[in-house]
Amino acid sequence: MSLQAWVSRSLKPLPEAFPTAYAQMDLEVDASYTDWSSFGTVTIHQSPPPFPVKQNIPVALDWQPSWMYEFGVTRYFDNGWHVSAGYVYDENSVPNAYYTPLAADLNRNFFSIGAGYQGKTSIVTSPTSLATPRRTR
Repeated sequence: MSLQAWVSRSLKPLPEAFPTAYAQMDLEVDASYTDWSSFGTVTIHQSPPPFPVKQNIPVALDWQPSWMYEFGVTRYFDNGWHVSAGYVYDENSVPNAYYTPLAADLNRNFFSIGAGYQGKTSIVTSPTSLATPRRTR
């Protein structure tokens, strides 16, 4: 089992300290740490495997710990509408020497935008995201 830790902070600026436009905003900052190195070697158990496949297949993962950072902002308007934008950076956990299709093996960047409306009884939000992976060397 892997070790995970995260830190999250949400901020709503105070109207007394900021102009009205900033007082109608939410800011989010998150950081997540996962110790993928705790997986070590995983054994795939099969029963009964087809000949000549081994019954127990060890897979050395040798992954490394990584961080994921998230930032987001939501702006609320007086007429019930809101818009949001965010960014996520996810560090690579798989060294090139231990590539496996079991997990993403590159640094990833995610951008998102959204808009929504809060009526008297419901909230409707429409998010869109764009991922831009970049392979590490």
